[in-house]
Amino acid sequence: MENLFQVWWRGSQVGKFEVTATDMWYEDGNWYADISPEARLFEDLILTFVVSEVMKSPEKGTRIVLRTNDFSLVGNALVIGLEKNTLMIRRFFDEEAVQWLVKNVH
Repeated sequence: MENLFQVWWRGSQVGKFEVTATDMWYEDGNWYADISPEARLFEDLILTFVVSEVMKSPEKGTRIVLRTNDFSLVGNALVIGLEKNTLMIRRFFDEEAVQWLVKNVH
């Protein structure tokens, strides 16, 4: 199983995510930001997240799309936070949950 993914946010690739820990739908890992204005906006945003608040109210997070290095879609995820270059996300697999995420989390 591949553990290094491209991170896409609002239509732009903003970095890479290397999964180092998994617990059910939650994943933590190393964050490698791209060098672009979009990547800087993304990182500036997620650095403001309070993990406990996003866990209680997912709308306070932001949605990303994960892709493999050959650009294959892996899926949608919620960014919970970024602390010391460790990105924390929650993956969504159920189609209804993905639709909710797309509709409610920007």
